Amino acid sequence: MSENERQNISETFGRFTESSSIGGQHNMNGPRNVTSDMWAPISVGRTAEPQSKVRQNTDAGVQKREEKPVSTEKKRPDANKSKAPVKSAQRPAEKGRNSEKNEKKPSKQTDRRKPKGKPVSDVIKKKLLSDERKKDAAKQQRQKQQQELDKNRQEYENQIKEGKSHIEISKKRAEIKRKKRRIRNILTVVIFFVFVAAFVGIYTYAKGAPIANIIIEGDSIYSNKKITQAAGVSVGVNMFSLREKTINDSVAAALPYIHSVEIDRDLPDTLKIKVTPTTEKFLIVNDTEYICVDEYMKILSLKKKKLKDGFFRIYGFEKQTVDVGTEYEPSDANKEKFRLVEDIIRELEKNEVIKSAVINVADMNDVRVLHNSKVMIYLGGCSELENQINLACNVIKDTVSEGQTGYIDMRYSNMAFFNEGTINAH
Repeated sequence: MSENERQNISETFGRFTESSSIGGQHNMNGPRNVTSDMWAPISVGRTAEPQSKVRQNTDAGVQKREEKPVSTEKKRPDANKSKAPVKSAQRPAEKGRNSEKNEKKPSKQTDRRKPKGKPVSDVIKKKLLSDERKKDAAKQQRQKQQQELDKNRQEYENQIKEGKSHIEISKKRAEIKRKKRRIRNILTVVIFFVFVAAFVGIYTYAKGAPIANIIIEGDSIYSNKKITQAAGVSVGVNMFSLREKTINDSVAAALPYIHSVEIDRDLPDTLKIKVTPTTEKFLIVNDTEYICVDEYMKILSLKKKKLKDGFFRIYGFEKQTVDVGTEYEPSDANKEKFRLVEDIIRELEKNEVIKSAVINVADMNDVRVLHNSKVMIYLGGCSELENQINLACNVIKDTVSEGQTGYIDMRYSNMAFFNEGTINAH
């Protein structure tokens, strides 16, 4: 700026009085022109306040004013100075429930819950897959129908080529359709009756069929009253609540001479019990009593008196304790002897000559079989049991006459000797 311009500005704004407020006093030394040194640069957009430092010269009594240009840069805080504490942190912590609520209150981000349901993308995928499956199924159905049409057309063309007329072909197709319809109707009727029978059976079972009549069938040494009591059957009981296996086990245990029972429900109110009896086959001498055993090795009874012939009576077993109605199990001392007796009886039954006998196995090296209390057979140690039994049966059939008594010695290999005479029963 030139001197003339400064002069014009000074004349325009006039003269002013310089004052200084140092120590509360105003120093007025007369007017002073405005010079360029008094102007400070002004930043755009903000008002700059001149910062001056006034010095007082005590010697001359003149005040000198030092002017500093205003900085356009923003004041930065001193790094060494500590930051002011947050206003909210200076408050004392509230006591009681409000402080706990403030501490435990979760933020908005942590309070978000997981959305329910499946993602939209998964739903869309499943829908697309189902649509594709439906389209594939429809396509397969159309293909199947088209194949059926092509097959019918081909058959029709072949029949035409064979010389058949259209009327004949139509009649044959109609006949085939009638047959299919008839079969379908029959199946429908059968299914209907099966459903009705099942419904009636379930209804009858649920409602119950009380017994009014009890009929015992089969031979037995027991009375009908004992059989019904052992079976646990009486008039008025629902016959569909009875179980055949339970009845069979209870009757066979309570009445040993009954091998098994079967029940037959004769609706609407009659129950039939079919009895299968059993008899003695083995009479095992047990010291002073007889253990009566049937062919199924079931102990039927324990008897004191001597029984008539007609059974396989066994001597030579050691005494043992047994229970009626249970299966006979020989003791350790009698197991080997019992196996030998079973083999002898099996071979005798094959030949069908000796149907009852007295078998003595007290000495297993001198086994004896008494037939009809008249012919004694010596088997010795039973080294060749099958051959010995066959030879003895042939001798009885061919040599021994009716009523004749004697001995058949089978202790020699492949040889049988018959000696007539009086025998000792044991």
